[in-house]
Amino acid sequence: MTSIAIYDPRRLSPRDFMAGFVARGELVTFLLKQLQLTATDGEGRHRLILGQRGMGKTSLLRRLEIGIADDPALAASLLPLTFREEQYNIRSLDRFWRNCGEALAEWLEKSGDAAGAAQLDAEMRGPAWQDNEASATAFLTRCALTGRRPVLLLDNVDLVLDALPDAQHWQLRRALQADGGPIIYGGATQAPRQSGDQHAAFYEFFRFDLLEPLTMAEVMTCLRRLAIARGTAGKPVLDIIQHKPERLRVLHSLTGGNPRILALLYQLLERAESETVFEDLEGLLDQLTPLYKARVEELRTELQRSILDAIALHWDPMTSHDLAANTQVEITTLSSQLLKLKTVGLIEEVPTSGARAGYQLVERFFNVWYLMRHGTRRTRLKMRWLTAFLRSFYSADELRQLQTRTAGPALIDQWRVMYGEALEDALMDESLALPADPGEAGRVIAFSPAEAEQALRARVRANPTDQTAWFVLGFLLTDQLGQHEEAARAYREAIRIDPAYAAVWNNLGNLLTVHLGQHEEAARAYHEVIRIDPAFAGAWNNLGALLTGQFGEHEEAALAYREATRIDPAYARAWNSLGNVLADHLVRPDDAVEAYRQGIAIDPNNEMLLGNLVWLSIASGKMTEAQDLREGLQGLDQVGLDLIDAGLAVAGDNFGIATAQLGRALGVDLNPEGRSYYDDLLRLLRLFV
Repeated sequence: MTSIAIYDPRRLSPRDFMAGFVARGELVTFLLKQLQLTATDGEGRHRLILGQRGMGKTSLLRRLEIGIADDPALAASLLPLTFREEQYNIRSLDRFWRNCGEALAEWLEKSGDAAGAAQLDAEMRGPAWQDNEASATAFLTRCALTGRRPVLLLDNVDLVLDALPDAQHWQLRRALQADGGPIIYGGATQAPRQSGDQHAAFYEFFRFDLLEPLTMAEVMTCLRRLAIARGTAGKPVLDIIQHKPERLRVLHSLTGGNPRILALLYQLLERAESETVFEDLEGLLDQLTPLYKARVEELRTELQRSILDAIALHWDPMTSHDLAANTQVEITTLSSQLLKLKTVGLIEEVPTSGARAGYQLVERFFNVWYLMRHGTRRTRLKMRWLTAFLRSFYSADELRQLQTRTAGPALIDQWRVMYGEALEDALMDESLALPADPGEAGRVIAFSPAEAEQALRARVRANPTDQTAWFVLGFLLTDQLGQHEEAARAYREAIRIDPAYAAVWNNLGNLLTVHLGQHEEAARAYHEVIRIDPAFAGAWNNLGALLTGQFGEHEEAALAYREATRIDPAYARAWNSLGNVLADHLVRPDDAVEAYRQGIAIDPNNEMLLGNLVWLSIASGKMTEAQDLREGLQGLDQVGLDLIDAGLAVAGDNFGIATAQLGRALGVDLNPEGRSYYDDLLRLLRLFV
């Protein structure tokens, strides 16, 4: 049975580790391919894998180590060296190179060369290894004896660079840029500060790969693979995947797509029928304390921490006006701090029952931990999160079984009493599990969609003026059941009850645009949103898409997109849309470049923005820039890459290659996973003319 490594993947054997490595497969393939393209004696291409704690950086580096060893060509030319996660002893460059020497000695020992490892240990005690320049030469000389080029699989690269004196950064860069020099494939929670300072040694030195949260489909794939690898222990999870897949949506919401939290909650799924389930939950929350505490402490200011505290203790989505009142912070100051918290992936913006959006923690289990640790018994916040967690994580049958198993003498201490009360609340009325707030609309799928629809329809029959129920019913009919005409009727009923309901108007506009093709009505809906709430950035963006896609009013669309970016400067999607209309319809390439680069500054690894910038470079004849940008693409769908490669081939007069690439792209779906590449196809066809 496969073991699960939560914090240190190095403790598992390669076989057990590989059995449990169930995410990020495409990224691994890409990174190994990049290593294959690296000449053994040319200048190295250095990459940094960026991601929050728990996103899998350490596991990915371990996977690359194994991937190099398992590939005969890579194993013959590259030397994968691993390091401890935190290298607190680095204060100077000679210490860095000695750490590299120790990693090399460990590799030699694992490879069966104990004598070579011992000799290297002895050499590192000599004077050459105590000098900043000589230690680099000594390390590279020892690597050369293996006939392989070192690949430094370094975690927390940003901390390593910050620990070195600035004067030594240029020395390190020269060593890393030397022909045949070390290649860094590292991990970091954020880009090193030097990478954004044009006067610093490591300005634009690294290529970045962003570890995004797992999608819903990836969560399901990971759970299935892990459950299969776990054998008999994984059977309860396989049963859930097969018979109650809607529960995985809740799991995705709880984890925020974080692989480490997913692995921990997976263990609760396996032990759902255990009598120790509450102890397991407490143990899990306790186990997460170092991770979550570090996330809070990583925030740069007390102000950011106080804003996070207010949002977390509130649990439900909280508007900026309510936050301002709670924290006593001016709304203008608050907006910039909320933008920073959104940028680092801690909070997200969601609809509420009012005209304004609300803010909540992206990872709902982080919120569970926060309330467990900081919520007071007096306010009953702890029981509130527990009731919500039980309703979402367990089925009604499982809740009844839990109540039976934990009843009686077991409920003695205060926490046990609270568990019993929370179970009673969770089972008292199953319809209460439906969200009382539209911001919770996505969580209605704690039941099956059919069950949720029945409960919602019963709710509006009992109270026809329950506006929130009509809103959530419209969301459910659209998102889960595909009953679009019925969804439109539900949204209109919510609007009839309260016409000043901006979020419903916006959802109605999206439904009319995407599913019903009623574009004039959709435009009126978006204008109504903007009339009610001129600061609703999403409505401006949606209106822009409608104007350019359906009405050909490109100048007006550009104005709408600019208004969206003015309201929310971190709205990368709106910057992308603005760049597209400027490039493809208004023939303003310089303005389009500025828009794309604004979006990339917000989201440096946004493949759509980067891909669009490639196309603009091709159209502008900037082929070197286009080629460099193309090399940095990794997560774009294959059809998108094929079209770009065809465009590069046409621009280089390689029409045979271009035709083959075009044929390959046309042989597959131009709308993979909701992305559309028809605009890219039109861009390519223009090059043929």
